[in-house]
Formats: sequence, C-alpha cells, structure tokens
Amino acid sequence: MKLYLKLSLLVLSLFASLCTASERSAWEEVYAKSLYKDDESALQLLRDRYRSLPDGTEKLYIISKIQGYFVLKGQPYYGETAEAQDAYTATEQRFLEALNQEEALNYQNAEATYLAFYSDMKQQDDQDGLVLFEYHLCRLFQRHGRPYKARFYCSQMDQRLLNAEDPLFPRYRGLHLVANNLEYLGEYQEALGVYDTLLKLLPDYVDPSAVYNDVGLLMSTLGQYEPALEYLNKALEYRQQQGNPLLIAQVEHSLGDVYFKQGKYEQSIEHFIQAEKLLSPSNYLFGLAYVHLGLGKAYVELNNFTEGDQHLLQALDYVNQHQDQYLQSLIYLSLSQAFLKEQKYHQAVDYANQAITIAESASLPRIKAESLLQLATIADHQQQYQQALNWYRQYAESELQLRNTEQRKAFEALDLSKAELEQKRSVNFWRENYQTLTEKYEVLKWQRISLSILILLLALALPFAYYRRKRECAQSTQDRLHGVLSRTAGLERLTHIAACTRSEQTHLLALLDIDQLREFNEHFGYEHGDAALQSMVNTLQKQLGAEDFLCRLGDDEFLIVMPNSDRTSAETRIFALHYSVNTQDESQLNASQAFSVTMSYLALDGSLANEHHFYPQLDTALSIAKKNGRSGVVDAADPTTGLLTACSSTH
Repeated sequence: MKLYLKLSLLVLSLFASLCTASERSAWEEVYAKSLYKDDESALQLLRDRYRSLPDGTEKLYIISKIQGYFVLKGQPYYGETAEAQDAYTATEQRFLEALNQEEALNYQNAEATYLAFYSDMKQQDDQDGLVLFEYHLCRLFQRHGRPYKARFYCSQMDQRLLNAEDPLFPRYRGLHLVANNLEYLGEYQEALGVYDTLLKLLPDYVDPSAVYNDVGLLMSTLGQYEPALEYLNKALEYRQQQGNPLLIAQVEHSLGDVYFKQGKYEQSIEHFIQAEKLLSPSNYLFGLAYVHLGLGKAYVELNNFTEGDQHLLQALDYVNQHQDQYLQSLIYLSLSQAFLKEQKYHQAVDYANQAITIAESASLPRIKAESLLQLATIADHQQQYQQALNWYRQYAESELQLRNTEQRKAFEALDLSKAELEQKRSVNFWRENYQTLTEKYEVLKWQRISLSILILLLALALPFAYYRRKRECAQSTQDRLHGVLSRTAGLERLTHIAACTRSEQTHLLALLDIDQLREFNEHFGYEHGDAALQSMVNTLQKQLGAEDFLCRLGDDEFLIVMPNSDRTSAETRIFALHYSVNTQDESQLNASQAFSVTMSYLALDGSLANEHHFYPQLDTALSIAKKNGRSGVVDAADPTTGLLTACSSTH
C-alpha cells in the first residue's frame, strides 16, 4: 500500500511538472498569436496572466513584458495597481525602476539593481530568477557597450535555458541576445550560426521580423547586400502587417543603412524619410536622432551640404533632449566629417573636439580614437604636418590602449566563465566547454600580442612617413640649384606679397635671362654649365636681403623679387646685380667659361598676387633688350628709352 502511494505521488508530481511546462509554452503561443493580430488584446492577456500568477519570479517576468510593451508605444509604465504594499510589491517596484533606468540610459543604477537581484537568486538557488536576471544583465551590458561582460551572462543564460526542463521563457528569446552579442564582438560566422539555429527554433506563430532585421544588418556588415535586402524586405512585410509604426520605422532605417553602405544614397534617403514619417507622430526622439543622422550623412555624400548639415544639426537637437552620449558623439563626429568635406576646417576641428570631450566623459574609447584620427586627417588636409603627426601619435596610443582594454575585458569574462566551470567540473558538458574557452583564451592572448606589435610598428612608422612627406614637400619647392626656388614655389610665394604701405618703398622685380646658355653647355659641357649657374646664383644671393628671393622660371630664365625696396636706390640695386653677374671673379669661374646675362626690371607698388599683371611687361622688355644686343639691363616701364643707356656691347 505504501509502495503504491509513493508511486502515485511520483506520477502525480511528474504529471504536474509536465502540465506546468505545457502550460507555460501554451501561454507563450497564445500570447505570440495575439500580439501579431491585435496588440491591445495582447496587453490584456499579459495583465490577466499577471493577476493569475502567485508572487515570484514568473510574475516579475510578466511585468517586464508589460513594461516592454509600453516602451514600444513610447509611453511610461510604473506598474500595475497594487491592493496592498507588501514585500513582493516593493521588489516589483525595484525591478520596474531598474528597467526604466535602463531605458533612460542610466546603466549604472540599473546594473547595481540587477546584480543585487542576481545575488539574491543565487542564494535562493532560484533557477528561474537566475535566468531572468542573466537575460537582463546580458542585454544591459550589450547596450552599455561592454560586450565581453555581456557575453558571460549571455552564455550562462543560454546554457540554463538549454538544460532546463521547464524554462521561464523560450530559448529563442535568449538566443537572439546571444547572436547580437557575438555580432558586436565581431565573431560574425559564429553569430550567423546562432541566427540559423534561432530561425530553426522559432515556432510558426512567432513573428520573425526582429531576427530578419538583425540578420539583414549582419549580412550588410559582411558586404553581402543582396541577401541583406532580402531579409530586410521580409522583415518589412511582417511589420507592415502588424502596423506598429515604431517597428516599421526600425526596418526602414535598416534598409536606409544598407543602401548607404552600397553607395546608393538616393534610395537610402527615401527609406530614412519613410522612417521619419513613421516616428514623428510619436516624437520618438532616439529613433528620430538616428534617422536624421542617416539623412545628414547621405546628403553630405551627395555633396548637398546645406541639406546634410541641417539634418545632422536636427539629429543633434533630438539627441540633446534624449541625453544619449554615444549617439551624441557619433553625430558630432559626422558633423566634423561633413565640414571637412566642405573644407570648413575650423568647424570640423570644433566638432571633432566635442566628440572627444563626450567620449572621454562617457568612457567611449572607440569614438575617441575615431575622433583623434579625424583631427589628424583635418590637419593633414590643412598641410599642418607636425600637428597631424601629433594627432596620429595620439590615435595610435588610443588604439593600443583600446585593444589592451578589450583584451583585458575578454580575459575578465573568460575568468568569470572559468570560475563558473570550476564549480561544475563534475558535469561533462562544462568540462568540454572549459576546453573550448581555454583554446579561445589562447587565441585572444596571441591576438592581443599580434595587435600590440602591429600598433607599435604603426606608431614607429608614422614619424618616418611624416618626415619623408616633409622632405618631398621641401624638394618640390626648391630648384636643383642651391638657394633657388622652383617656379611653382616662387609664384606661390609672390601671392603672399601685399601692396606697399609706405610711399618711399616699392616692389622691385627683375627678369634675368642667361645669354646663349645652350651654346655654353654644348661647348663646355653641362657639368661646367651647372657650376657656372650655381656661381651666378651665389653671387646674386650675396646681394639679396632677407625678404628677397630668386626663383627659376625656365632653363635660362630667373625672376629676382625684392619686396619693399627703397624707391630711391632701386635702379642702383638692379645695376649692381647686373654688374656683379657680368663681371664675376675669375677665381670663382674661368673667364673662358663665363657667360653674360640680360635683365629687365620693373618697380611696382601694388600686390604681386597675379603674375600676369607684370610678367608680360618684363618679358617684352627683355625681348627688346636681347634684340639690341646681349648683356643689357633695361627698365620694363620704358624699354625703348632705356635701351640706349642700358644695353652693353655683345660679348
């Protein structure tokens, strides 16, 4: 009789557990179907379920779903009306407060509450409670940009759901978070595998649009745009049937993002505009900020800077109201990139600095690194190479620090997993998982070493690249004759010479032509010709002042520029230069190998920015002088009158 009673009790307990498991899964099915057809009836179903459950973890799970329902509606939620304030009601209020803090981006307070609940569930050995708060901790750390921390809780949650006979919620809900986490960590193939498993696990009655949306975005990240668009269009069909404008807007934004990555900016703009129309009635600031960010970037790529800047500034206005520092820093960085493209360097630098300020205050190292690289790029465009080098160095140091931090976080997450595995060493599954994690630990360790070496080499290479560029720039401005500017550099320097400010000063220009240079080179050789030219340059340089310079316009033609010269001694300086070149010391150059020069000169008071205002006059005067004999010097302002006194006899 006792044996029969024990067997009966065992059968009844097994039947009760099966009924409970069946009841949970049946309710999830009814809720999913109701949500797809009529969201108002789905809310009523949630509330009925909430009222029917005893105080405990499952009731907390249902209250979190009700809160999520109102979040999608853009409405606040503070809980159901309680008849009496008891211990459970206080617990529920704490949980709801943490959920609302998470949505308000107050991650630190939400994290503290979740961890406190998680510790309590561990002490009580409440498996449902553990999986519930592992889910929320995984989601919170993922949103907060701490993927390695999230990975630990995601892994724990998935294993608990996999091994549970009667899980608190279906495994596919948790797998979606796991796949998002792997994608964020850059483990794309593993993420695709989890998404594939997730799609196989999804029952027919569950809306797959969220999964299709995320798979589409992952495909676009991998550059597989055609399958990405297929998944996103499927997601759009499902959500249009549901009619929830916020969910439809999410997919429209995803489509705009994919077309933007393809470079199809007009199509991208169309989808972003559709998303804006859907979000505007509810004034969903977070979504509107992302939409205007996308619109701004697309218009900038089309060189429609007016429209692009307006959308980016509108996005900034929305995000300032929403107080999302990550999105705020992204918008500042995009504004900087837009103004760089417009060549408005001052504004570009200002927005990049603001992005760095936010990144530092909000602990966003990746945004800070991208902003430092942006500042380096701006300085490079401005040809401020020393400043660019400094920014590149800071960028390299930031990247190195970021890699070290990420690897440290990865090791911390692995250490947490290792500690958990050591507690369950008796279970074969955990032994196998321990081996897998150990192998990944080694891979991550060597990746860290490799990345550190790579960044160190980059940091070492940057100074060499900078000085090489500087040397090339210097070489491009100098002629092969020492002390002579190239044509480009000389004419560019002329543009910086403004009009004379004092009446007793004038700008003195002299066009110098070497007589019969070709015959000289053919007779004596090019080596002697170069030596003679350098000797002539040295002679001229001795008589030029600090502001004066000499540039080579052609093989045998040079321009001497003497800005702000004394007007009364102008002709004296010119004739002294002409005389010194035509009577070089024979100790410096063999007289049999010397050559003569013909010069024309011009005194100007205005700006020298445009060479076409004075060069033709100098060139014409020089031609007249050479026709009347070599080795002359003539005033280009009145070449015919000056010839009788300026031209000397032909050698």
